[in-house]
Amino acid sequence: MAYQEEEQLRLKRQSSKQAVDLAMEGRWQEAVEVNRKIVDQFPNDVEAFNRLGRAYLELAIYPEAIAAYTRAKEIDPYNVIAEKICTGWKCSARNAPRPGRLFTVFSLRISWRK
Repeated sequence: MAYQEEEQLRLKRQSSKQAVDLAMEGRWQEAVEVNRKIVDQFPNDVEAFNRLGRAYLELAIYPEAIAAYTRAKEIDPYNVIAEKICTGWKCSARNAPRPGRLFTVFSLRISWRK
């Protein structure tokens, strides 16, 4: 493997760790920014799209969350995380939860109540 490729992979791992750390600290907007940079450089990174979707969910930016999970599912049709989210919403912005509903994401389960 060429030095440049190794360096790119190292930077990707480092950015992924940073994105996870930001999410664990609840710094969702910063997590979005880091994951966006990752998917710009690595457009087939399923994990980055999953993290991006989660960050958008936490920020209540539902159309972007759906787009991120839909892309993750396109890359990996057997992606369990994206499958659970997309099944719940049928992956369309029209079916996203509306403001005013209690929205909880816990592990891989999604539920909302009036």
